[in-house]
Amino acid sequence: MRKKKSSKNKLIKNKVLKIILISLVIFTLLLLWILLYFVHLVFDSEQSYNTDSLTPQHVLHQNEVIMRLTKLLYQSKPGRVCVLILNQAEVNALIAAISNADSIGDFLFSASQVGKAPKKRPYKIIFNENRFDIKFSFPTDYNTPFGKYINLTLSGKPDLDRKGVHLDIKSISAGDLPLPPRQVEKILHNLLSKYEKDETFKRIHEIIVKAYITPENNLVIYFYPYRIKNVLTEGF
Repeated sequence: MRKKKSSKNKLIKNKVLKIILISLVIFTLLLLWILLYFVHLVFDSEQSYNTDSLTPQHVLHQNEVIMRLTKLLYQSKPGRVCVLILNQAEVNALIAAISNADSIGDFLFSASQVGKAPKKRPYKIIFNENRFDIKFSFPTDYNTPFGKYINLTLSGKPDLDRKGVHLDIKSISAGDLPLPPRQVEKILHNLLSKYEKDETFKRIHEIIVKAYITPENNLVIYFYPYRIKNVLTEGF
């Protein structure tokens, strides 16, 4: 009787161990699948985006902005704050001119770039409906079977004042994975706080008092024109 009982107990124990082992294997495989699926959603190969080819309309808007800015620079005095208001077409024209330029000379003489084939950039920026829509492909230190790049898609509204840069994110995703905007805002705010200590950022912040987007879809910039003169003279 005892032998039968002990053999029966062994069988039960063996079955329990098998169930536990099978469960652990299934759980490990499931965890691995979830991890791989997450990595697949987030990581990818490097992406590049076509710039908007420059058109005569882009150059016209760019020249209008440069003329208004030049007039403010010419009239500038130490301590005087001026305002520059850019509409949607002007902002997108400047983005197109900057994206297609490889130097300051290219930017200033954008007319020579009209009709040329679009360039490949690791980013794409469009200003529309009171926000900037941005696509950005950046490398990480992690090599995965799917790639080492994270392709970020962000839609939001930035503004700047004496306290720093503030972000109002409408949506954001890393690859195919949507991220919670409010949590990302906090992370980006911490990152921007570090960049605000950068010397170039400090110089820009010394020039721009505040910048924001109006409900009418205009970008408004309050700045010190006189300080731009100093920067152009001294260089960054």
